[in-house]
Amino acid sequence: MSRGRRGLLPALALLLLVTGCGDPVLWARWRAERALWHAQREANRTMIRPRAVSPQDYARAEAAFRAIVAEFPAERWARRDATAMELDVAEVSGRAALALARLAELQSRGDEAVAGYARVESDWAALVDLALEAAVLRAEALERLARPAEAANAWERVLRDHPAFEAHGGGPRRAHLEALRRLAAGLASAGRSAGRDSLLAEAEQRFAGAAARTSGRATVELLDGVAECRFLRGDLDGSVAIERQVLASKLPIDDTERARRRLALGERLLAAGRADSALACALQVGREAFGDPRLAAYDLEARAQVAAGRPNAALEAYGRILSDFPRQPSAGAEARFARGRLLESLDRWTLARTEYSALCAAHPSHPRALEAWLRVVRHHRAEGEAELARIETEHALGSIDQLVAMQHDPVERGRMVEGRAAILLAGGRTADAIRELQGLWSSLGLSAEGARLGAAAAEAAERELGDRALALRLWQILARSSPDAELRRRAAAEIAS
Repeated sequence: MSRGRRGLLPALALLLLVTGCGDPVLWARWRAERALWHAQREANRTMIRPRAVSPQDYARAEAAFRAIVAEFPAERWARRDATAMELDVAEVSGRAALALARLAELQSRGDEAVAGYARVESDWAALVDLALEAAVLRAEALERLARPAEAANAWERVLRDHPAFEAHGGGPRRAHLEALRRLAAGLASAGRSAGRDSLLAEAEQRFAGAAARTSGRATVELLDGVAECRFLRGDLDGSVAIERQVLASKLPIDDTERARRRLALGERLLAAGRADSALACALQVGREAFGDPRLAAYDLEARAQVAAGRPNAALEAYGRILSDFPRQPSAGAEARFARGRLLESLDRWTLARTEYSALCAAHPSHPRALEAWLRVVRHHRAEGEAELARIETEHALGSIDQLVAMQHDPVERGRMVEGRAAILLAGGRTADAIRELQGLWSSLGLSAEGARLGAAAAEAAERELGDRALALRLWQILARSSPDAELRRRAAAEIAS
């Protein structure tokens, strides 16, 4: 026997062992996992960069997932009496079915996506976590479709039909807390405050009762649930009391988490209008913590100082971000932009312009740089300084063109072209902006930002160019292709008016 054949036999034996020759369920699991791996590779582009994907790419990905669902159907593998290995196969086919629903949603086939999520929730009910994930995705999809009554029913179903706590005495499931938040918000917006309060009071009692029966990490998470319920019901003092109880307790919280919790408490206090209490949280973390927690503390400190009416103290806090965290470019860009906005609000335009210029020079590709350019151009137009507005528009376009020339990623290039269109609109060059958008849409389709710019361009076409026909063509594209359901409805109303 040749040396090559002698080497091949052990490899074949190993392959037969690994693939479960003689065990059909093990063999099925191997085939299912292998098929899912290939399908996910096919779908990666569609999930990560949907605007750069062709219809053929979507079709290939859907065919790959559909084949898995057909070969490993739920009725065979997701039975209540299935073995653990059979449920492993069911998990694969359920994930494939979930991916099919997600792909349908990415292609604006909302009803099909909702039905797909519902099918996973019902047919793969034996897989508790997967069914819960599908139920949440269904509710979120209904919200995106602007169907609030159905979304509220879906969130209520998450609470009613799925377990509230992790297995074996664990804390509340994150999906359960999210369903509480969404349903409470939906009830409040519908004017049903009494129903919201009843829902949250019942959940609070359930969390508090479970916390009294547990210890360790689960207790921390359950008390968090109690605090969340109180906050959602409008009981800020009760919520803060629970959070301070956790911080003061001997429950298992390390220094990093303690800092994170104190910052979260400060954010909650700031949102409730208690700027000085939020500031106290920020200052304590800023003194005691290092790294990212200290950076977040400086940011919270600055915003609390603004809310308390102390802008100079806020400028100082933002300045500490720039001096103490020079290796955090995104944080520096945000701090520069915030300083610029604050200085603008104080009518100190020259200093604000300096901040915006520093931001655009140091971080030209950051989204805040585009916003800074826009604010500069709009300021000069609002002041009637047409020549300065023209100069700044050309300067901004030149900077963006350099970035486009260096960018090979089609989605990033698209974002930058949207930036060009925004600058052109701000500079009063409406026709040029519309040409940029139409060219971008024909190659990559509409993003949420592109659709928003399209609406602004349609308004400008009618207001500044007096071209109702051009405005209607833009509204028609938005009514058909905008990823934002509310904007699609607005576009349809504009067409009908």
